[in-house]
Amino acid sequence: MPLLRPVAADMLEEGWANVSLGRTQIAPEGNGITCVMQVMPLDLHFTSYMTGRLTMWSSSSLLNPFSPTHTMTTDLWILLGLALLTELLTLPPLVARGSVPGGIKWIFYNRDTVLEGVAAWGGRAIRAHDNLADNLAMYAAVIGIAHITGATNGVTMVAGMVLLSARVLHAMVYIAGIPYLRTAVFAVAQFSMLVYVWEIIAHFMAR
Repeated sequence: MPLLRPVAADMLEEGWANVSLGRTQIAPEGNGITCVMQVMPLDLHFTSYMTGRLTMWSSSSLLNPFSPTHTMTTDLWILLGLALLTELLTLPPLVARGSVPGGIKWIFYNRDTVLEGVAAWGGRAIRAHDNLADNLAMYAAVIGIAHITGATNGVTMVAGMVLLSARVLHAMVYIAGIPYLRTAVFAVAQFSMLVYVWEIIAHFMAR
């Protein structure tokens, strides 16, 4: 069953009311209210048993990728930034490997042998990239769940900015070879991810 995002509206009398994506007909039925929203090409039928306020469901939350109502939120920009950072971190290892004798040939060939003479910072650059790549799936899952379920808010926006900033700093510190600061910055990034998880849980507990 597709996920739907609730939009609260004042209790309405029987009749038609304009909504963001179409027209909603409100008709009393039993102890609740039957809400019939017609949004081409979908007819959505829901029943609300809330007192004093009607919960209407927006079809924009059906996650149609071609819908013009879906915009890039701050959280999605942060996720895109993390993906781009992962890609950018493939460049320092290439520079380190390409600067040693035979390095260019090794890069374009099958890489069946170990390339000798690579600078120590080049090895750290490889590990910095691998660290972010290993965590990117988790970041995407958590931020994606928060976005889809509507759990994003000002707290997650700040947490996302801290996460992206910490990951940029982590890569720089890792390549520079500063051990203790590297671990501290990584801990900040992971804590920011836990803030997202908490906001998701709090969002559903409040419903």
